Amino acid sequence: MPGQYLGEPRLKKLLASGKTQLGLWTICRDPFFLELAAHSGFDVLLVEAEHSSLTLTDIERVAMIARSSPANVMVRMPGIDQALIKQVLDLGIEGMVVPFVNTGEDARELASYGMYPPRGIRGIAPRRAQHLVGGAWEYQRVANDDIVVLVPQIEHIDAVGNLDEICSVEGIGGLFLGPSDLSLSMGLGGEYEHPDVVAAKRKVFDASRRHGLPFACASSSAENARYWIDEGAELVMVGADYGLFSAGVEGAVEEFRRLIG
Repeated sequence: MPGQYLGEPRLKKLLASGKTQLGLWTICRDPFFLELAAHSGFDVLLVEAEHSSLTLTDIERVAMIARSSPANVMVRMPGIDQALIKQVLDLGIEGMVVPFVNTGEDARELASYGMYPPRGIRGIAPRRAQHLVGGAWEYQRVANDDIVVLVPQIEHIDAVGNLDEICSVEGIGGLFLGPSDLSLSMGLGGEYEHPDVVAAKRKVFDASRRHGLPFACASSSAENARYWIDEGAELVMVGADYGLFSAGVEGAVEEFRRLIG
């Protein structure tokens, strides 16, 4: 029925728990494999909508499948797009990572699109989202403070120089470090341990601590993941469904090839 109660929002509480959460990137469309991923033990499924061909229907499928699992769903958006941000949040997505947030103005634009008036300009018609807490107006009442997590992706050296302004914007719910594009923007593509890149990454983490914001990151290796876990990062992405599938298939083929000789 309209307004049916389906449970409390979970993502903000998860990121505020004081424990590191483990995340899996996903570009999968298959319901069975999505269900396996949602019940695999990862805390967060991060739907890759920036560098993939996933549609709104695909994102909705992930949200619906994961709702009955322990996993929380976030979406990496293609960019700061008012219409698309509204559509994704109306699907009941609680958190999004948004690239190309390099200035305070970018952060203010993102926050305005993701928040209801008077703090933003998000329009009211939360199609699936209204069922999460018992109706459209109840969702609108609590969405800004209790549900929606808007996370700028810090992936350019310009953003590193504007961290305090970005973090000070009302509605910003965390920082997501993107080491690959950050290193690329510095002319050091893939040199994750170059002293300048390490220093820039550290500035992002330190800004999150100064402003009391959750810190999330894409790890470049198991050792890098271990580093951020030890530092107390709230969310560490430690794999991708396509990468795990590829590694598993290649490992199996290699094992059976050895039997052939």
